[in-house]
Amino acid sequence: MDDAKNHIGEISIFADKCIVFKIKPITVLERGSVYEAARYYWKANQCRAERADYVLAVVDGVIKGVFEPSQWYVTTYENVEKYGGSKYWNEKYRERIGFIGKEADFSVLNRYLGKCISAALRAAQNPVLYSYK
Repeated sequence: MDDAKNHIGEISIFADKCIVFKIKPITVLERGSVYEAARYYWKANQCRAERADYVLAVVDGVIKGVFEPSQWYVTTYENVEKYGGSKYWNEKYRERIGFIGKEADFSVLNRYLGKCISAALRAAQNPVLYSYK
């Protein structure tokens, strides 16, 4: 089912600096939550990611999670073991990035959660998108 057809609004302009992680539904099932699916093993620039106010976890074009990152880290086995997620470790994930955070405040959740990202953003091949330069 295409969740993007059953959204509660569309986002094409962001009010905040957001990094968007496009997540496969199977990853959410395997890891047990949207947060766990969103928080590590991304091929992204850590310095650029650290400028984000929020992480938007997008599944099938719809924002399913909004998180406020408190820390970013490079995914080495040692870091992943320290911060959680070593169950899913694979050497190919070395030198990617991950974050630790919490669910965003209600006002921010209300602004993004359940909304569809624009068709242009959904069509982008890269699973990591930024709302800022």
